[in-house]
Amino acid sequence: DCQTAWCWLLGTGCHPAEVVMVGDSAGGNLVLVTLHRSVKAGDPLPACAMLLSPAVDCTLGSASMVDNEGRDPVIRLTNLLVLRHHYVPLPQWHMHPDVSPLFANFKGFPPLLLQASRGEMFCDDAVRVAHKAHADAVDVELELWPSTPHGFQIAAFLPEAAQALENMVRFVQARVGCTGVWRMDGDQWGGRRHGCPEVVNVVIHHTQQQRCASDIEGKGLSLQRFAQRRQPAQQVIVQKLRLQRA
Repeated sequence: DCQTAWCWLLGTGCHPAEVVMVGDSAGGNLVLVTLHRSVKAGDPLPACAMLLSPAVDCTLGSASMVDNEGRDPVIRLTNLLVLRHHYVPLPQWHMHPDVSPLFANFKGFPPLLLQASRGEMFCDDAVRVAHKAHADAVDVELELWPSTPHGFQIAAFLPEAAQALENMVRFVQARVGCTGVWRMDGDQWGGRRHGCPEVVNVVIHHTQQQRCASDIEGKGLSLQRFAQRRQPAQQVIVQKLRLQRA
């Protein structure tokens, strides 16, 4: 359905260089599947894509599926197992690229931005996608945020959400080449086009907080109550790690 919608959009005369694909959680899965199918079909690709806490491995093989069980107030492994059973009941399909795009060929993909929390179940899914994209010569940026829940970008009451959205705006403007179009909180940023770098930029955001996701393990708190138990985020320190291609 996503690929059909993309082909329809192209058929209307839409310029792919002015389009950005965005997906969160299972939506990130669909974005990667759509890109993979489009590359195979020889269809035009969007200017870039953004994946927010993407679920990309139906085998549930990422280490964070175990390490972060109980830390994220949104996702539980038991729920993922039930969802997987209804989505893909046959285990032999779990590694198919149309189901688990982590196992697809990323060559030819447009620039990717990934955001995830270090404390969520899908943290290592995002990390593995970034490394896979890097190995396939894709321009990729990965942001890992500490102690935020799955899908935190939609929670406007979290300071990290506003910062994450600002980073998304800057990423899009730099790839689409627009200037003076996007605005957030009264600020305006320009954009520019640039080529694919030889490295992966891994941006890790550190904030000072009174509480973290592990503090609410097993308490079933909502995102709103989770936010109320934390201090506002302080100044963000960004650390960039550069991974050179072999």
